[in-house]
Amino acid sequence: MLHSRRFFCANGQCSTRIFTERLPELVAPYARRTLALHQALQLIGLALGGRAGAALAHELQMSGSRDTLLRSMRRWAAESSPSVQELHVVGIDDWAFRRGQRYGTIICDLERHRVVDLLPERAVQSTADWLRSHPTIQIISRDRGGTYAEAARLGAPQALQVADRWHLLNNLGQMVQQVLQRHYKEVRRIEHSLSLGVAPEDPGVSLPTMEADDLVPVPPERVVGYGTYEAERTRRRERRVARYEEVVALHQQGLGSLRIARRLQMSPVTVRRYLHAGAFPEHAPKRTQVKEVDTYRDYLFQRWQQGARNGMLLWREIREQGFTQSSGSVYELLKCWQNQWPTQYQSSAQARGSPRPVAWTYPRHLMWLLLYPERTLARTEKREGHERRDQLQTLRDHLLAQCPALATLTQKSQEFIAMFKGHQAQRLSPWIEQTLLCDEPGVAQFAKGIQQDYQAVHAALQYQWSQGPVEGQVNRLKFLKRQMYGRARFDLLHLRVCPAA
Repeated sequence: MLHSRRFFCANGQCSTRIFTERLPELVAPYARRTLALHQALQLIGLALGGRAGAALAHELQMSGSRDTLLRSMRRWAAESSPSVQELHVVGIDDWAFRRGQRYGTIICDLERHRVVDLLPERAVQSTADWLRSHPTIQIISRDRGGTYAEAARLGAPQALQVADRWHLLNNLGQMVQQVLQRHYKEVRRIEHSLSLGVAPEDPGVSLPTMEADDLVPVPPERVVGYGTYEAERTRRRERRVARYEEVVALHQQGLGSLRIARRLQMSPVTVRRYLHAGAFPEHAPKRTQVKEVDTYRDYLFQRWQQGARNGMLLWREIREQGFTQSSGSVYELLKCWQNQWPTQYQSSAQARGSPRPVAWTYPRHLMWLLLYPERTLARTEKREGHERRDQLQTLRDHLLAQCPALATLTQKSQEFIAMFKGHQAQRLSPWIEQTLLCDEPGVAQFAKGIQQDYQAVHAALQYQWSQGPVEGQVNRLKFLKRQMYGRARFDLLHLRVCPAA
Protein backbone atom coordinates (compact mmCIF):
# COMPACT_ATOMS: atom_id res chain seq x y z
CA MET A 1 0.00 0.00 0.00
CA LEU A 2 1.33 3.40 -0.97
CA HIS A 3 1.13 6.43 1.29
CA SER A 4 1.41 10.09 0.37
CA ARG A 5 2.17 12.74 3.01
CA ARG A 6 3.39 16.29 3.18
CA PHE A 7 6.13 16.75 5.80
CA PHE A 8 9.31 18.63 6.73
CA CYS A 9 12.59 16.87 6.09
CA ALA A 10 15.83 17.19 8.03
CA ASN A 11 16.92 20.03 5.74
CA GLY A 12 13.82 22.02 6.68
CA GLN A 13 12.24 21.87 3.19
CA CYS A 14 8.59 20.99 2.78
CA SER A 15 7.93 18.30 0.20
CA THR A 16 5.51 15.53 -0.78
CA ARG A 17 6.79 12.07 -1.47
CA ILE A 18 5.36 8.60 -1.88
CA PHE A 19 6.54 5.89 0.52
CA THR A 20 5.98 2.22 0.77
CA GLU A 21 5.06 0.36 3.92
CA ARG A 22 8.28 1.66 5.59
CA LEU A 23 6.52 4.99 6.16
CA PRO A 24 5.82 4.40 9.91
CA GLU A 25 9.56 4.03 10.47
CA LEU A 26 10.26 7.46 8.97
CA VAL A 27 7.32 9.61 10.06
CA ALA A 28 5.16 9.24 13.14
CA PRO A 29 1.36 9.29 12.72
CA TYR A 30 -0.03 12.80 12.19
CA ALA A 31 3.49 14.25 12.31
CA ARG A 32 4.85 16.96 10.04
CA ARG A 33 8.50 16.17 10.74
CA THR A 34 10.49 13.03 10.14
CA LEU A 35 11.77 11.03 13.07
CA ALA A 36 15.33 11.95 12.08
CA LEU A 37 14.47 15.65 12.33
CA HIS A 38 12.79 15.06 15.69
CA GLN A 39 15.89 13.34 17.01
CA ALA A 40 18.16 16.06 15.67
CA LEU A 41 16.11 18.77 17.37
CA GLN A 42 16.09 16.82 20.61
CA LEU A 43 19.86 16.43 20.57
CA ILE A 44 20.34 20.12 19.80
CA GLY A 45 18.02 21.03 22.65
CA LEU A 46 19.82 18.77 25.10
CA ALA A 47 23.19 20.22 24.10
CA LEU A 48 22.33 23.93 23.88
CA GLY A 49 18.90 24.55 25.40
CA GLY A 50 16.00 26.44 23.86
CA ARG A 51 17.21 29.81 22.60
CA ALA A 52 20.72 28.78 21.54
CA GLY A 53 19.42 25.51 20.10
CA ALA A 54 16.82 27.32 18.01
CA ALA A 55 19.49 29.66 16.65
CA LEU A 56 21.69 26.71 15.65
CA ALA A 57 18.74 24.85 14.12
CA HIS A 58 17.90 27.92 12.03
CA GLU A 59 21.47 28.08 10.71
CA LEU A 60 21.25 24.37 9.84
CA GLN A 61 18.01 24.97 7.88
CA MET A 62 15.88 23.13 10.45
CA SER A 63 12.53 24.57 11.40
CA GLY A 64 11.91 24.77 15.13
CA SER A 65 11.45 27.52 17.68
CA ARG A 66 12.85 27.50 21.20
CA ASP A 67 9.45 26.40 22.56
CA THR A 68 9.42 23.55 20.05
CA LEU A 69 12.81 22.37 21.28
CA LEU A 70 11.70 22.50 24.90
CA ARG A 71 8.51 20.56 24.11
CA SER A 72 10.48 17.93 22.20
CA MET A 73 12.86 17.51 25.14
CA ARG A 74 9.98 17.06 27.58
CA ARG A 75 8.23 14.63 25.21
CA TRP A 76 11.41 12.60 24.87
CA ALA A 77 11.78 12.48 28.66
CA ALA A 78 8.18 11.32 29.09
CA GLU A 79 8.43 8.60 26.47
CA SER A 80 11.87 7.23 27.33
CA SER A 81 12.36 4.92 30.29
CA PRO A 82 15.33 5.56 32.57
CA SER A 83 18.18 3.13 32.22
CA VAL A 84 18.89 0.94 35.22
CA GLN A 85 22.56 0.78 36.11
CA GLU A 86 24.44 -0.65 39.04
CA LEU A 87 26.25 1.95 41.11
CA HIS A 88 29.17 1.10 43.36
CA VAL A 89 30.94 4.41 44.13
CA VAL A 90 28.96 7.68 44.25
CA GLY A 91 29.68 11.23 45.32
CA ILE A 92 27.00 13.46 46.88
CA ASP A 93 27.06 17.23 47.18
CA ASP A 94 24.66 20.17 47.20
CA TRP A 95 24.09 22.86 44.60
CA ALA A 96 22.21 26.13 44.82
CA PHE A 97 18.99 27.10 43.09
CA ARG A 98 19.58 30.42 44.82
CA ARG A 99 22.57 30.72 47.09
CA GLY A 100 21.74 30.94 50.75
CA GLN A 101 18.03 30.22 50.23
CA ARG A 102 17.33 27.02 48.32
CA TYR A 103 19.57 24.05 47.55
CA GLY A 104 19.35 20.78 45.66
CA THR A 105 21.39 17.57 45.64
CA ILE A 106 23.63 16.21 42.90
CA ILE A 107 24.69 12.56 42.81
CA CYS A 108 27.59 11.44 40.60
CA ASP A 109 28.98 8.07 39.58
CA LEU A 110 32.66 8.39 40.45
CA GLU A 111 33.61 5.29 38.46
CA ARG A 112 32.10 6.53 35.19
CA HIS A 113 32.57 10.26 35.93
CA ARG A 114 29.03 11.32 35.10
CA VAL A 115 25.95 12.67 36.85
CA VAL A 116 23.45 10.02 37.89
CA ASP A 117 20.60 12.08 39.30
CA LEU A 118 19.51 15.47 40.62
CA LEU A 119 17.24 15.95 43.60
CA PRO A 120 15.21 19.16 44.00
CA GLU A 121 16.05 19.57 47.68
CA ARG A 122 18.85 19.13 50.18
CA ALA A 123 17.21 16.93 52.79
CA VAL A 124 18.04 13.81 54.72
CA GLN A 125 14.85 11.94 53.89
CA SER A 126 14.85 12.41 50.12
CA THR A 127 18.54 11.53 49.84
CA ALA A 128 18.11 8.47 52.06
CA ASP A 129 15.15 7.29 49.93
CA TRP A 130 17.24 7.59 46.78
CA LEU A 131 20.08 5.62 48.35
CA ARG A 132 17.67 2.86 49.41
CA SER A 133 16.62 2.45 45.78
CA HIS A 134 20.25 1.66 44.86
CA PRO A 135 21.34 -1.12 47.21
CA THR A 136 24.50 -1.91 45.21
CA ILE A 137 26.29 1.25 46.42
CA GLN A 138 29.42 0.35 48.35
CA ILE A 139 31.25 3.69 48.81
CA ILE A 140 29.80 7.20 49.31
CA SER A 141 32.07 10.25 49.03
CA ARG A 142 30.77 13.38 50.77
CA ASP A 143 31.84 16.63 52.41
CA ARG A 144 31.96 17.28 56.16
CA GLY A 145 28.30 18.35 56.41
CA GLY A 146 25.99 16.33 58.63
CA THR A 147 23.04 16.18 56.21
CA TYR A 148 24.53 13.68 53.77
CA ALA A 149 26.31 11.76 56.54
CA GLU A 150 22.94 11.09 58.20
CA ALA A 151 21.30 10.30 54.86
CA ALA A 152 24.02 7.77 54.03
CA ARG A 153 23.68 6.20 57.45
CA LEU A 154 19.92 5.76 57.04
CA GLY A 155 19.68 4.99 53.32
CA ALA A 156 22.83 2.95 52.72
CA PRO A 157 24.07 1.41 55.98
CA GLN A 158 26.08 -1.13 53.99
CA ALA A 159 28.13 1.62 52.25
CA LEU A 160 31.42 3.03 53.48
CA GLN A 161 31.45 6.83 53.83
CA VAL A 162 34.58 8.68 52.67
CA ALA A 163 35.19 12.27 53.79
CA ASP A 164 36.67 14.64 51.23
CA ARG A 165 40.34 15.42 51.86
CA TRP A 166 40.15 19.00 50.61
CA HIS A 167 37.37 19.81 53.06
CA LEU A 168 39.37 18.27 55.90
CA LEU A 169 42.44 20.39 55.15
CA ASN A 170 40.22 23.45 54.67
CA ASN A 171 38.69 22.87 58.10
CA LEU A 172 42.21 22.60 59.50
CA GLY A 173 43.16 25.96 57.98
CA GLN A 174 40.05 27.63 59.39
CA MET A 175 40.84 26.26 62.84
CA VAL A 176 44.43 27.53 62.64
CA GLN A 177 43.27 31.02 61.69
CA GLN A 178 40.80 31.10 64.60
CA VAL A 179 43.52 30.12 67.09
CA LEU A 180 45.90 32.70 65.63
CA GLN A 181 43.19 35.35 65.93
CA ARG A 182 42.83 34.63 69.66
CA HIS A 183 46.61 34.98 70.16
CA TYR A 184 47.00 37.87 67.73
CA LYS A 185 47.96 40.44 70.37
CA GLU A 186 50.94 38.30 71.34
CA VAL A 187 51.88 37.91 67.69
CA ARG A 188 51.78 41.67 67.17
CA ARG A 189 53.90 42.31 70.26
CA ILE A 190 56.60 39.91 69.07
CA GLU A 191 56.59 41.27 65.53
CA HIS A 192 56.75 44.87 66.74
CA SER A 193 59.66 44.01 69.04
CA LEU A 194 61.56 42.47 66.15
CA SER A 195 60.93 45.53 63.96
CA LEU A 196 62.39 47.79 66.69
CA GLY A 197 65.37 45.52 67.26
CA VAL A 198 64.29 44.84 70.85
CA ALA A 199 64.26 41.42 72.47
CA PRO A 200 60.71 40.02 72.15
CA GLU A 201 60.96 38.75 75.73
CA ASP A 202 60.86 42.36 76.99
CA PRO A 203 57.27 42.93 78.25
CA GLY A 204 57.77 46.70 78.30
CA VAL A 205 57.35 47.07 74.55
CA SER A 206 54.11 48.91 73.83
CA LEU A 207 52.12 48.31 70.69
CA PRO A 208 51.40 51.30 68.43
CA THR A 209 47.90 52.06 67.24
CA MET A 210 46.77 50.39 64.06
CA GLU A 211 45.92 53.69 62.35
CA ALA A 212 49.40 55.13 62.86
CA ASP A 213 51.51 52.11 62.08
CA ASP A 214 49.60 49.80 59.75
CA LEU A 215 50.94 50.68 56.29
CA VAL A 216 48.94 49.18 53.47
CA PRO A 217 49.99 49.28 49.80
CA VAL A 218 47.85 51.88 48.05
CA PRO A 219 46.23 51.03 44.69
CA PRO A 220 47.73 53.02 41.81
CA GLU A 221 44.43 54.64 40.87
CA ARG A 222 44.15 56.15 44.37
CA VAL A 223 47.57 57.72 44.68
CA VAL A 224 46.38 61.24 43.88
CA GLY A 225 43.73 61.18 46.59
CA TYR A 226 45.86 59.26 49.06
CA GLY A 227 44.75 61.36 52.05
CA THR A 228 41.08 60.89 51.20
CA TYR A 229 41.59 57.16 50.75
CA GLU A 230 43.30 56.82 54.12
CA ALA A 231 40.58 58.84 55.87
CA GLU A 232 37.84 56.68 54.35
CA ARG A 233 39.74 53.54 55.29
CA THR A 234 40.02 54.75 58.89
CA ARG A 235 36.31 55.53 59.07
CA ARG A 236 35.41 52.07 57.77
CA ARG A 237 37.61 50.44 60.37
CA GLU A 238 36.02 52.53 63.14
CA ARG A 239 32.58 51.36 62.04
CA ARG A 240 33.71 47.74 62.10
CA VAL A 241 35.20 48.16 65.57
CA ALA A 242 31.96 49.70 66.85
CA ARG A 243 29.95 46.85 65.39
CA TYR A 244 32.33 44.30 66.94
CA GLU A 245 31.93 45.92 70.35
CA GLU A 246 28.14 45.81 69.99
CA VAL A 247 28.26 42.09 69.21
CA VAL A 248 30.47 41.37 72.23
CA ALA A 249 28.28 43.47 74.53
CA LEU A 250 25.09 41.71 73.47
CA HIS A 251 26.77 38.32 73.84
CA GLN A 252 27.78 39.20 77.38
CA GLN A 253 24.13 39.98 78.10
CA GLY A 254 23.27 36.38 77.23
CA LEU A 255 22.01 36.71 73.66
CA GLY A 256 22.78 34.00 71.12
CA SER A 257 24.41 34.55 67.74
CA LEU A 258 21.12 34.34 65.80
CA ARG A 259 19.36 36.89 68.02
CA ILE A 260 22.36 39.21 67.78
CA ALA A 261 22.37 38.86 63.99
CA ARG A 262 18.66 39.73 63.78
CA ARG A 263 18.97 42.71 66.12
CA LEU A 264 22.01 44.21 64.40
CA GLN A 265 20.94 43.06 60.89
CA MET A 266 24.18 41.17 60.36
CA SER A 267 25.08 37.80 58.94
CA PRO A 268 25.11 35.01 61.57
CA VAL A 269 28.43 33.86 60.10
CA THR A 270 29.99 37.27 60.83
CA VAL A 271 28.58 37.28 64.36
CA ARG A 272 30.02 33.84 65.10
CA ARG A 273 33.37 34.88 63.64
CA TYR A 274 33.45 37.92 65.92
CA LEU A 275 32.56 35.85 68.98
CA HIS A 276 35.19 33.18 68.25
CA ALA A 277 37.93 35.69 67.46
CA GLY A 278 38.60 36.86 71.02
CA ALA A 279 39.79 40.22 69.66
CA PHE A 280 38.79 42.52 66.85
CA PRO A 281 39.68 40.73 63.57
CA GLU A 282 41.65 43.08 61.36
CA HIS A 283 41.34 42.95 57.59
CA ALA A 284 44.44 41.60 55.88
CA PRO A 285 45.85 43.98 53.24
CA LYS A 286 46.23 42.94 49.65
CA ARG A 287 49.80 42.57 48.52
CA THR A 288 50.76 44.10 45.21
CA GLN A 289 52.77 42.03 42.77
CA VAL A 290 56.43 42.92 42.36
CA LYS A 291 57.40 43.62 38.74
CA GLU A 292 60.81 43.23 37.15
CA VAL A 293 60.90 46.92 36.24
CA ASP A 294 60.87 47.79 39.95
CA THR A 295 64.44 46.51 40.18
CA TYR A 296 65.52 49.33 37.86
CA ARG A 297 63.29 51.99 39.42
CA ASP A 298 66.11 54.02 41.01
CA TYR A 299 68.10 54.12 37.78
CA LEU A 300 65.05 55.09 35.73
CA PHE A 301 64.08 57.89 38.11
CA GLN A 302 67.65 59.20 38.10
CA ARG A 303 67.58 59.35 34.29
CA TRP A 304 64.13 60.94 34.48
CA GLN A 305 65.47 63.72 36.68
CA GLN A 306 68.28 64.23 34.18
CA GLY A 307 65.68 64.98 31.51
CA ALA A 308 65.40 61.63 29.73
CA ARG A 309 61.76 61.29 28.64
CA ASN A 310 62.11 58.79 25.79
CA GLY A 311 60.67 55.50 27.00
CA MET A 312 62.24 53.44 24.22
CA LEU A 313 65.68 54.89 25.01
CA LEU A 314 65.35 54.08 28.70
CA TRP A 315 64.09 50.60 27.85
CA ARG A 316 67.18 49.93 25.70
CA GLU A 317 69.45 51.12 28.51
CA ILE A 318 67.99 48.81 31.17
CA ARG A 319 67.79 45.96 28.65
CA GLU A 320 71.57 46.12 28.38
CA GLN A 321 71.66 45.76 32.16
CA GLY A 322 69.61 42.52 32.09
CA PHE A 323 65.97 43.63 31.84
CA THR A 324 64.00 40.95 29.97
CA GLN A 325 60.44 42.30 29.69
CA SER A 326 58.86 44.49 27.03
CA SER A 327 58.88 48.26 26.91
CA GLY A 328 55.23 48.48 28.01
CA SER A 329 56.08 48.31 31.71
CA VAL A 330 58.61 51.14 31.29
CA TYR A 331 56.05 53.32 29.51
CA GLU A 332 53.52 52.59 32.26
CA LEU A 333 55.97 53.74 34.92
CA LEU A 334 56.90 56.89 33.01
CA LYS A 335 53.25 57.75 32.49
CA CYS A 336 52.67 57.56 36.23
CA TRP A 337 55.63 59.89 36.88
CA GLN A 338 54.48 62.28 34.18
CA ASN A 339 51.08 62.70 35.81
CA GLN A 340 52.33 63.11 39.37
CA TRP A 341 55.98 64.21 39.23
CA PRO A 342 57.65 65.67 41.20
CA THR A 343 55.49 66.41 44.24
CA GLN A 344 53.90 62.98 44.57
CA TYR A 345 56.74 60.80 43.33
CA GLN A 346 57.20 59.26 46.76
CA SER A 347 53.60 58.10 46.98
CA SER A 348 53.66 56.95 43.37
CA ALA A 349 56.83 54.93 43.87
CA GLN A 350 55.39 53.21 46.90
CA ALA A 351 52.17 52.41 45.09
CA ARG A 352 53.61 51.35 41.74
CA GLY A 353 56.74 49.58 42.82
CA SER A 354 57.69 47.09 45.47
CA PRO A 355 55.02 46.91 48.16
CA ARG A 356 55.82 48.76 51.33
CA PRO A 357 56.62 46.45 54.22
CA VAL A 358 53.32 45.48 55.78
CA ALA A 359 53.51 46.32 59.46
CA TRP A 360 51.62 43.26 60.63
CA THR A 361 51.51 39.68 59.40
CA TYR A 362 47.83 38.75 59.55
CA PRO A 363 46.36 35.37 60.65
CA ARG A 364 45.70 34.27 57.08
CA HIS A 365 49.37 34.86 56.19
CA LEU A 366 50.59 33.36 59.45
CA MET A 367 48.58 30.21 58.77
CA TRP A 368 50.61 29.56 55.60
CA LEU A 369 53.85 30.49 57.37
CA LEU A 370 53.27 28.02 60.20
CA LEU A 371 51.87 25.10 58.20
CA TYR A 372 53.91 25.35 54.99
CA PRO A 373 57.11 27.24 55.91
CA GLU A 374 59.34 26.10 53.01
CA ARG A 375 56.79 26.90 50.33
CA THR A 376 55.81 30.23 51.92
CA LEU A 377 59.36 31.43 52.45
CA ALA A 378 60.40 30.46 48.92
CA ARG A 379 57.44 32.36 47.46
CA THR A 380 58.18 35.37 49.67
CA GLU A 381 61.81 35.42 48.57
CA LYS A 382 60.75 35.34 44.93
CA ARG A 383 58.18 38.11 45.30
CA GLU A 384 59.62 40.40 47.99
CA GLY A 385 63.30 39.58 48.31
CA HIS A 386 65.69 38.07 50.84
CA GLU A 387 65.07 40.71 53.50
CA ARG A 388 61.37 39.98 53.86
CA ARG A 389 62.06 36.25 53.80
CA ASP A 390 64.51 36.58 56.69
CA GLN A 391 61.97 38.67 58.62
CA LEU A 392 59.32 35.99 58.30
CA GLN A 393 61.76 33.23 59.21
CA THR A 394 62.80 35.12 62.35
CA LEU A 395 59.16 35.81 63.25
CA ARG A 396 58.25 32.13 62.90
CA ASP A 397 61.15 31.04 65.11
CA HIS A 398 60.24 33.49 67.88
CA LEU A 399 56.55 32.59 67.73
CA LEU A 400 57.25 28.89 68.16
CA ALA A 401 59.76 29.59 70.93
CA GLN A 402 57.68 32.04 73.00
CA CYS A 403 54.08 30.93 72.38
CA PRO A 404 53.54 27.35 73.58
CA ALA A 405 49.98 27.37 72.22
CA LEU A 406 51.18 28.24 68.71
CA ALA A 407 53.98 25.67 68.95
CA THR A 408 51.44 22.97 69.82
CA LEU A 409 49.12 24.18 67.09
CA THR A 410 51.88 24.01 64.49
CA GLN A 411 53.05 20.58 65.56
CA LYS A 412 49.62 18.95 65.55
CA SER A 413 48.60 20.61 62.30
CA GLN A 414 51.74 19.51 60.47
CA GLU A 415 51.29 15.97 61.77
CA PHE A 416 47.73 15.98 60.41
CA ILE A 417 48.91 17.23 57.00
CA ALA A 418 51.70 14.64 56.92
CA MET A 419 49.16 11.87 57.52
CA PHE A 420 47.19 12.89 54.43
CA LYS A 421 50.26 13.33 52.25
CA GLY A 422 51.52 9.86 53.16
CA HIS A 423 48.07 8.20 53.43
CA GLN A 424 49.04 6.93 56.89
CA ALA A 425 45.71 5.77 58.25
CA GLN A 426 47.31 3.93 61.16
CA ARG A 427 48.46 7.24 62.70
CA LEU A 428 44.98 8.77 62.90
CA SER A 429 43.81 7.15 66.14
CA PRO A 430 47.01 7.99 68.15
CA TRP A 431 46.92 11.54 66.77
CA ILE A 432 43.35 12.04 67.99
CA GLU A 433 44.15 10.68 71.46
CA GLN A 434 47.15 12.98 71.87
CA THR A 435 45.43 16.04 70.40
CA LEU A 436 42.40 15.74 72.67
CA LEU A 437 44.76 16.35 75.62
CA CYS A 438 46.07 19.67 74.23
CA ASP A 439 45.69 22.80 76.35
CA GLU A 440 44.63 24.86 73.33
CA PRO A 441 40.81 24.47 73.11
CA GLY A 442 40.63 25.13 69.37
CA VAL A 443 42.97 22.25 68.54
CA ALA A 444 41.19 19.89 70.92
CA GLN A 445 37.81 20.83 69.46
CA PHE A 446 39.07 20.09 65.94
CA ALA A 447 40.29 16.65 67.08
CA LYS A 448 36.90 16.02 68.68
CA GLY A 449 35.19 16.72 65.36
CA ILE A 450 37.54 14.28 63.62
CA GLN A 451 36.77 11.66 66.27
CA GLN A 452 33.02 12.02 65.73
CA ASP A 453 33.52 11.40 61.99
CA TYR A 454 36.30 8.86 62.49
CA GLN A 455 35.19 6.19 60.00
CA ALA A 456 34.83 8.63 57.10
CA VAL A 457 38.14 10.37 57.86
CA HIS A 458 39.92 7.04 58.24
CA ALA A 459 38.52 5.94 54.88
CA ALA A 460 39.78 9.18 53.30
CA LEU A 461 43.31 8.12 54.24
CA GLN A 462 42.83 4.69 52.67
CA TYR A 463 40.97 5.32 49.40
CA GLN A 464 41.56 7.67 46.51
CA TRP A 465 37.92 8.73 46.10
CA SER A 466 37.21 12.42 46.62
CA GLN A 467 34.73 15.18 45.80
CA GLY A 468 36.83 16.57 42.95
CA PRO A 469 34.73 15.09 40.12
CA VAL A 470 31.54 16.10 41.92
CA GLU A 471 32.70 19.71 42.25
CA GLY A 472 33.47 19.72 38.53
CA GLN A 473 29.94 18.53 37.74
CA VAL A 474 28.51 21.21 40.05
CA ASN A 475 30.45 23.79 38.07
CA ARG A 476 28.96 22.43 34.84
CA LEU A 477 25.50 22.46 36.41
CA LYS A 478 25.87 26.14 37.32
CA PHE A 479 26.74 26.97 33.73
CA LEU A 480 23.72 25.12 32.35
CA LYS A 481 21.40 26.61 34.97
CA ARG A 482 22.44 30.16 34.12
CA GLN A 483 22.21 29.44 30.41
CA MET A 484 18.59 28.30 30.81
CA TYR A 485 17.60 30.85 33.46
CA GLY A 486 14.13 32.35 33.02
CA ARG A 487 12.42 29.70 30.86
CA ALA A 488 13.55 26.33 32.19
CA ARG A 489 12.28 24.43 35.18
CA PHE A 490 13.88 21.67 37.17
CA ASP A 491 12.83 18.94 34.74
CA LEU A 492 14.71 20.51 31.83
CA LEU A 493 17.75 21.15 34.00
CA HIS A 494 17.66 17.49 35.01
CA LEU A 495 17.53 16.44 31.37
CA ARG A 496 20.51 18.53 30.34
CA VAL A 497 22.71 17.71 33.33
CA CYS A 498 22.12 13.95 33.29
CA PRO A 499 20.54 12.92 29.96
CA ALA A 500 21.78 9.34 30.39
CA ALA A 501 19.45 8.92 33.37
